[in-house]
Amino acid sequence: MSLDRSTDFLPVVAPDATRTIVQAMTEAQPLVPRLRDAATRAAHAPVELSAAARMEQAVFAALLGQTEASLKWLNALRDSGSGSVGDTELLSAFVFLRGGYAARAAGALERLEAGACLPPGSEAWILAQVLHAETLLLEGAAHPAADAAQVARAKAPEDGVLWVWATVALAAALDAAAEHEAALREVVDTVGRAGRCGLLAGWADLVEARVRLALGEAPAGIYGLLRRAIERLDRIGPCQELGHAYLLMAELAARPGAPTEEAPGAWATRAGRVLEQAGRPQDRALLREAFRRFGRRAIDRAADLNAIAAIETLRAQAARMFDLVAAQQDGRTAARGKQSPADLLVDEAIASAVAAGEAVIAALESAVVDREQVGRLAAASQQLVAIAEVPPLLEAIPTLAVDLFGASGAALFRRSGAVLEKVTAAGARVEAPEAIREPGATPEVSPERETPSAPVSSRAAPLALERSLAVALPGCTELVLHVVRLPEKPRFSTRDLERLDVFATLAGTCLARAEGEAALREAAHRDAATIEAIRDGVLSIDAQGVVRGVNSSAARLLGRPMEILRGRRLAEVPGLAALASAIAAGPPDEEAIVSLPGGGDLLLRRRSYAGGVVATLQAVATTQRLATKVSTHAPRFSFDDLVGESTAFRQVLEAAQRAARSDLPILITGESGTGKEMLAQAIHNASPRAHAPFVGINVAAIPRELLESELFGYARGAFTGARASGMAGKFELAGEGTLLLDEIGDMPLDMQAKLLRVLQERSVFRLGDHRPIPILARVVATTQVDLETSVQNGSFRLDLFHRLRVVHLHLPPLRARKEDIPALVRHHLNAYAKRHGLGPFEVAPEVMEALTRYEWPGNVRELANVMEGEASLLPPGERRIRRVPAVLRGNVRQTGTPVSTENGEGPTIAPFAEVERRVYEQALRHFRGNVSEVAAALKVAKGTVYNKIKRYGIDIDALR
Repeated sequence: MSLDRSTDFLPVVAPDATRTIVQAMTEAQPLVPRLRDAATRAAHAPVELSAAARMEQAVFAALLGQTEASLKWLNALRDSGSGSVGDTELLSAFVFLRGGYAARAAGALERLEAGACLPPGSEAWILAQVLHAETLLLEGAAHPAADAAQVARAKAPEDGVLWVWATVALAAALDAAAEHEAALREVVDTVGRAGRCGLLAGWADLVEARVRLALGEAPAGIYGLLRRAIERLDRIGPCQELGHAYLLMAELAARPGAPTEEAPGAWATRAGRVLEQAGRPQDRALLREAFRRFGRRAIDRAADLNAIAAIETLRAQAARMFDLVAAQQDGRTAARGKQSPADLLVDEAIASAVAAGEAVIAALESAVVDREQVGRLAAASQQLVAIAEVPPLLEAIPTLAVDLFGASGAALFRRSGAVLEKVTAAGARVEAPEAIREPGATPEVSPERETPSAPVSSRAAPLALERSLAVALPGCTELVLHVVRLPEKPRFSTRDLERLDVFATLAGTCLARAEGEAALREAAHRDAATIEAIRDGVLSIDAQGVVRGVNSSAARLLGRPMEILRGRRLAEVPGLAALASAIAAGPPDEEAIVSLPGGGDLLLRRRSYAGGVVATLQAVATTQRLATKVSTHAPRFSFDDLVGESTAFRQVLEAAQRAARSDLPILITGESGTGKEMLAQAIHNASPRAHAPFVGINVAAIPRELLESELFGYARGAFTGARASGMAGKFELAGEGTLLLDEIGDMPLDMQAKLLRVLQERSVFRLGDHRPIPILARVVATTQVDLETSVQNGSFRLDLFHRLRVVHLHLPPLRARKEDIPALVRHHLNAYAKRHGLGPFEVAPEVMEALTRYEWPGNVRELANVMEGEASLLPPGERRIRRVPAVLRGNVRQTGTPVSTENGEGPTIAPFAEVERRVYEQALRHFRGNVSEVAAALKVAKGTVYNKIKRYGIDIDALR
């Protein structure tokens, strides 16, 4: 049988009290739906079945701690006469026991023994013995309880529910008698028994955990036992056993090495939520003790332990007295068979007396902790004053309010007109308040009272108000503090309201102070950051010539640390008297050049204000260099500079002109020298972005260690040697223009991933900075590498390939459009003549024929270099090229002689990669492996040479 299944060991007969109680203790289904179902059946079932439903109602309500409701249904069952005396008294004993009324439970068991004539050994008799043992245990008689449990177990069938119940009761009694080893043996003996299921199994786990705690065993095993019990009991519902499990977990959490991450106080709070509803008076006494040990409220940790002990004794004695009086009343009611009007009046008097007693005790508790409450208010005030920042202050206010006022939850709301928006909260969920008080306003008394009227003075018992209070914070009237107490807690009193007014006033004052200080700090930081972010040097000088502000750029330009400059008269700093005079005497908003003694000139701009002058400084050399840099970055080529009339070439140009009108990324492929960068510049100049910068970067020419900083930039202090002002990357410099990524196929894989992220998110992060910078530039990439092959061999990312190749333009090699060679020859000769102020050049027909037959492995770039070289070698006054360039002679002869192939179909044309490899091998062999000379001869970057060596696996040592 499963441990969480119902008790099918009982015969299927009409339900009686024994069966109802046993099934309720061993079923694993939630109690609340079962109670609801029983109530429905009691209202609609036939008379012969309604008695069974009322029994179930009474039992389920008792297990949920609803003692008053359970007694109501029990009295209805007794008044109807539909239940036997044995069933009624057995059920009464169970209900009284769950409610914590030991005397009433004992009276019911005595009447059961006297009137029901239960056969010894019957299930009802065994259950009565078990309840008797639990009643003795509730009264504190541990050894008699153990004896009664042993009597019950001796008659119960072994492995059955009643045997397990009796054994667990025996273990609990032995534990109460401090016989922990014997208790552990007994409760362990129930493990795996068929009857150990439902609530009974949860109780067994708790007894075992309590015993092992007493024996000081390892916390890990006890934690697992309690977690299993909590999971089981939580499914069943908010019963006493679940509250006890939370209390034991609090006890465990207070021990060293406990595996639970929650504090003991948190577990005690969970127990409070359950036991305030379902617990007995004895359970609530245990709960108060736990709060005194682990809780945070003032009443929980009251300093006067003697007063608390006296209050607890008063509670226990009052509860015992009312229990005995009620037991006598039960006896008289049972003798008459039903409750008389006088009995009902006695019940009401008992309830009123209990409530009045609780009011007296509450007043005593209030008197005990009143002094400490004032101290706690002062302590909370100190915590608020110590917080200087607004966000932690907003978090602390509701947290301190929950602790200070014993609230279930608290929240700060910001009101804007009729709308309330929650800012911070602590504890239970708190909704927006319906009414908001201003501090000091007269409170409205709730028509309901927390307790029935009793002869208690207003001084001893403060006036009860509502369960929630909302007050505006003075100094920050847009903020409202709302504190709430759930039904299991008492209402707020007038004293609570007075303390809340004081707390709200202090909180508002602290917030106003923190917001003012934050605004001042923000303004100071903003001004400092603004000045520091300016790349020019900035000096702020007051009317007396004292430097009040200086940024790092100014300190660097002047060659003085900021600490020396700040707070001194500028004229008194050695070497800066001329600058001080120029600042003091110069006209506002006009530029002046000041020479420094150590060399170098500064461009000075000054602007006056009421308290002094703000001067900006810039090195004249830097200004000139920046102007030169900007001018050299302007794109020079347009579509008019791209010469050719071949069909393949014109198709590429037409597609490029259409692509220029869009903002899509473009991938331009083609062999080296085909004019990929020229085409990129032409696209930029023909696009709506022509007014913005065109920034290019050769990926292959930059070492991989520097490539990331070149692309993305770096922040100040990102690494050793970084500029003090940081550096913008190429993405930033491109602005709303075009960024050319030349030779993208040679980009390292790790940089490919970072580039892909930038292209996807359209933002970039400088090295050493966490602030995203939006990317507005259009990206154009070029490569002479076959990227599809690179993707297949894993050297290029497929996702980046698709991201770049939205528009693909492939420039054909010059050998594929030989009809364009004459026009290209004339174009480059004319460009050379124009640059040097010469007349037009001519080319002999035989030379033009040789130029057309040549394969041009270097494409248009090689042709341009060859023609400019031949033009420069002509004698003065000569404008006609009459001889074939030397570089073409051997290749022309080879080209003119057909080379047979295996199938005889024509000459073999070597792939471009093979031609390029041979060119680099020949150059490296000629210059004996000197990469610098090879790069200069081929007019490429050194990084390109190294990349080609790596790509083609050239053994450079063998060529030296």
